[in-house]
Amino acid sequence: MKIESCGIVVEGDIDEAVYRELIAKIFSSEIKILARPTAGVRNLNKAKKVRGWLHSFEHASRTGGPLDKALVIRDADGKDPKAIENDLGTRIGLGKFAFPLGVAVHAVREEMETWLLADNAALNRISKMENGNPIPPLGGHIEDERKPKERLQRILGKAGLNYNTATCCRIAREIDLNVLRQRCPSFTVFEQKVLDP
Repeated sequence: MKIESCGIVVEGDIDEAVYRELIAKIFSSEIKILARPTAGVRNLNKAKKVRGWLHSFEHASRTGGPLDKALVIRDADGKDPKAIENDLGTRIGLGKFAFPLGVAVHAVREEMETWLLADNAALNRISKMENGNPIPPLGGHIEDERKPKERLQRILGKAGLNYNTATCCRIAREIDLNVLRQRCPSFTVFEQKVLDP
């Protein structure tokens, strides 16, 4: 079955913008994405609320039926992503929804901003577009970065850019997925959850 629509439950507005861009890039074709930003990870840990947001996607297709699939996405914030996914998935009850291609829970290793740090060329294209300063390459294992959001904010600040929804969205749009897969192997797990029925 071809995936034409997807619902995402995410932590906030920046997450919504970034995941919309990344999911659209993964499909490299038009896909309808509806999002429910939850105003923080605390709300994402409340299974009853998450079930409510997911149920709202069950009547959101053009015909009034369910979207093709749904994803619940949060940061792991230094905790074990697999344990978070298993716990939240069990509490939500993933098998209780009407999506033809199911529901998946994904916990990003540390924070979503890790992925925005992965492609130095993308960061520099955004900086150049905004008349900002060049951003030096970030070496090492980017996924081992413990506070990627803080690091991204510092890097953007030094380049003369603001950390906000518009900037993060533009970075996500410019990211080369091959670079992202190479520098952040855990991204391929997310990608597979997006693609798998």
